[in-house]
Amino acid sequence: MSFTGKRSLSGLHEAVVAAGIVAAAIAAGGILSPAFAGGFNLGAGEFGVGIGNTVRHTGIRLNAVDQDVERVNGLNFTLWRPGENPDLLVAGVGAGIVGPDGADLRGIMLGGYGVNAERVTGVALGLLAVGIDDMRGIAFAPIGAGFGGMTGLAVGGLFAGGAEMDGITIGGLGAGGVKMHGITVGGLAILADQIRGAALTLGYLKAREQRGVSIALFNRTRDLQGLQIGLLNHAGNNPAPFRWLPLLNLHID
Repeated sequence: MSFTGKRSLSGLHEAVVAAGIVAAAIAAGGILSPAFAGGFNLGAGEFGVGIGNTVRHTGIRLNAVDQDVERVNGLNFTLWRPGENPDLLVAGVGAGIVGPDGADLRGIMLGGYGVNAERVTGVALGLLAVGIDDMRGIAFAPIGAGFGGMTGLAVGGLFAGGAEMDGITIGGLGAGGVKMHGITVGGLAILADQIRGAALTLGYLKAREQRGVSIALFNRTRDLQGLQIGLLNHAGNNPAPFRWLPLLNLHID
């Protein structure tokens, strides 16, 4: 028993010494190098594992709060709400307890609260909400998903919409925006200035201009070019006897 204990202590001592030698060699060789005043990099130059507010990094980057970061290639994980990062480009995976925020995010973006960015190309998932100026890809949030422009698939548990929506837009309670092109689904309502394509809601649909097919309990469109299906349908550009019709309404020039 005594012999075994001595061997264990000896092995532990050797392991500690070896670890110290390796750490010294890494530091002497410049592998553990400062990448920015607020962080350091375990690697070579800007490559490896970055800890802290490294400005440019390729590999795995871990930080509390991003501030004035320029570019990250790989995995960028931020604990808390980011500061100002007007030029930040992330290519790869961005994640955080609050969520990614930057100028140009490319890849998969995951946020505990949400994803907020000027531009996202890829996939954006927020546990509460997603707010993006220009989104191309797939976006999902249990509460709401809002965009300046969206091309792809947008799903909001309660609401989804934006200024220009191209693709498939699904809002659990409602969907809306200025221009809704493609397939629009709103649980209880769809409100838009312009709808082109197919629109479906169990409640109320209102649009200034509609091109395509809409299905709702109540459809109301000022300028219809297509077909309305619902309990009551209004096409403002039809002649007086045909503006309000049950079940179906149609206008094609």
